[in-house]
Amino acid sequence: MFGFGNLPEITKNLIIINAIMLLAVTVSPGLYDYVSLYYFSSEMFRPWQIVTHMFTHAGMMHLFFNMFSLFMFGSVLEGRLGSKRFLIFYLLTGFGGAFLHQLVNVLQVYHLSGQFWISNLEMINQLPIPFSDKQEIANIFFTPMVGASGAVFGVLIGFAYFFPDTKLMLLFPPIPIKAKVLVAILIVMELWFGYQQQGNIAHFAHLGGALFGYLILKSWKRKGIL
Repeated sequence: MFGFGNLPEITKNLIIINAIMLLAVTVSPGLYDYVSLYYFSSEMFRPWQIVTHMFTHAGMMHLFFNMFSLFMFGSVLEGRLGSKRFLIFYLLTGFGGAFLHQLVNVLQVYHLSGQFWISNLEMINQLPIPFSDKQEIANIFFTPMVGASGAVFGVLIGFAYFFPDTKLMLLFPPIPIKAKVLVAILIVMELWFGYQQQGNIAHFAHLGGALFGYLILKSWKRKGIL
C-alpha cells in the first residue's frame, strides 16, 4: 500500500486540495454557498461551481470516505493511466456527475411545475401547483451539491475496468469481493436509492461519474489511447 508521501502526484495533490477546501469553508462558512453547485437557473448558481463543488465537502466524514477511496483506488489508476490522463479522467467524470445530477433535477422540476427556468423563491411561490410540490422544488433549488463522489465513482469504474478480478476486502461484512462485482453492486444500489430519493445524497451524481468514466475509457480504448 502507498504511504501518503509516496502517492502519485495528482492523487496526492487532489487529496490536499480537498482538505484545504474543507478547512476554508470551515473557517469561512459564507464561502460554502459560492463553491457548492446550485440548480443551473438559481440566482445562487455561479459558473465556477461546476468545478469547485468537486473539491468541497459537507464535513469531515464526507471528506474522509471520498479521499480514502481516492487514496486506495486513485493511486493505482493514476499509475495505469499516467498523471496527465488521470487528471483529465478525474475532472471529466466529476463534470459527468454534475451533468446527470443537474439533468435529473431539471426533469424533476419540469415534472412538478411544467417549467425549466425558475430562479428564486418568489417564482416558486407563484406557481399554481400544490404546496408539497413547491416544497420539493424549493429543496432542489436551495440544497446545493458538494463532494468528489462523482469523480470517485469514475475512479472506481476505472479500477474495475482495468483490474476486474482483483479481490477487495470489505469492512462490513469483512469478506473478499471482486472489483467488478463490488462496482456492479454499488451501481444497482445507487440506481435504487436514486429512484427512491433516499436521503440528501446526490445518487445520480455518483451514477453520472460512473457512466462518464466507463464511456471515456471505452472511447480511449477505441481510439488506441489505452
